[in-house]
Amino acid sequence: MTEAPSAYASLKRRLRQTLGASRSRRWPPRQLREFHALFGPGPRLEVPPRVTYLNEAAGASGPPLALRTLVEAYGGTERPPPEVLIFIDSTTLLVSRLDLSRRTLIDMILKELRSSRVCVVGHIAHHAAVHEALLDVVAALPTQPRVVALPINIRQLSPQWIANPNFQFSELIQAARTLAADPAHPIPPIAPFPSGDLTASGASADPEEWQQFRATPVTFPGRPERTVGDYIDVILTTPSDEASRAERFRSIFAYHFASGSDEAPLRALDGAIRVANSFGATVLGHFSPLNYQAGTRLLGPSFDEMILSRTKVLSEVCHKAAGANGIVLKDLSKLLPSSEFFYDTDPTEHYDEFGRRKLAKILGQSIAQVATKA
Repeated sequence: MTEAPSAYASLKRRLRQTLGASRSRRWPPRQLREFHALFGPGPRLEVPPRVTYLNEAAGASGPPLALRTLVEAYGGTERPPPEVLIFIDSTTLLVSRLDLSRRTLIDMILKELRSSRVCVVGHIAHHAAVHEALLDVVAALPTQPRVVALPINIRQLSPQWIANPNFQFSELIQAARTLAADPAHPIPPIAPFPSGDLTASGASADPEEWQQFRATPVTFPGRPERTVGDYIDVILTTPSDEASRAERFRSIFAYHFASGSDEAPLRALDGAIRVANSFGATVLGHFSPLNYQAGTRLLGPSFDEMILSRTKVLSEVCHKAAGANGIVLKDLSKLLPSSEFFYDTDPTEHYDEFGRRKLAKILGQSIAQVATKA
């Protein structure tokens, strides 16, 4: 359970946010879309990181940066293989425009890992199906890590994320399968990740696929919306008064956590853990902190019950896949208060600099402890 900040801490936060907002008006933060890198002890950057940014154009087709980095890390070159493989997503890549510090969560985590060689592979919206495919590649390469740090996001079970056609990564998964089947094969090229509005308008998705997405059935206790499209239509409205504004916030939160019927994310999580264990790695699975205070405030006890239920299901999948010794599971879902997200009613797992600092210390120390024992 989180503790209320002291008066001094609250004043310090407001001051840094005021300075951060002023800085952002002059120099808006350049947000990472993906980040792949190899680090030696220290941490010391061994090769220039492979990155793309959200404000960049889509670019040309080519071998995916994730696969290039994994091959470089575990392909049996003269460089020793990284003992730790860290998968990351937008949780670890994005910073708030109100932050005075622009250090990402992965930057902060790496500061805690001073004695390990580390491979970092990440992209916004990566999920368990991507992790499973990438780990299949690692399993087929000459060397492997001893620790795999795996983000587990409770929201991945919602169609809002997992059914969105922009977040399928189908070409990346197929390229990974091709490479896993024949590691000597050249890395297959794929189309660049789409740009534009990926969550509400479907600007980058095939129109037919977007309509199928809108028709996806979803449920959340007490909410009248019955499909993804019902929620999107409410979210795109402009509230005219405080009551409709509050109702829109409730819809946004329910949309991000509403339930569907697809169990593919659970199967993919099971598969990812089994693959990592198959080559002898210990998995550090960590449930991403979510804005549970805002969820409870907006949606009441049904939100708490949903979080408890999903956490239980995900934990059972993890422990069943890994057996007795193959996983260390950290439930950080209620680590942070609303004040340590990008904004007080943020439904996504994006943290301000105070939340990132707190989370980085826990994750960095946890990864180091698992690496020491592995």
